Amino acid sequence: KKKEISKINHLSFHLRKLERKEQIKSKVCRRKKIIRIRVEIHNTENRKSIEKTDKTKSWFFVKIEKINKPLTRLRKKKKKKTQIADIRNETRDIITIPRD
Repeated sequence: KKKEISKINHLSFHLRKLERKEQIKSKVCRRKKIIRIRVEIHNTENRKSIEKTDKTKSWFFVKIEKINKPLTRLRKKKKKKTQIADIRNETRDIITIPRD
């Protein structure tokens, strides 16, 4: 993380220096260098933002998983408590008898 920050700082410093020289006297090779530096800065910043979103997504899914595990256990317990009996009334319907 510190390496990325120092790299961005170094590149932006170099970029400002080249832009000053470009204002004084314009050269094609200098313009190309400026463009390359801007692209590199942009890529490193994008990489940082992508890593942040990935970290947030993984955190979110971990939280969901922590919630889902107890819920599934609860559902299983309720299924065990509820027993379907083959007791049929006059209309031949299946009656559900919950256990207490």
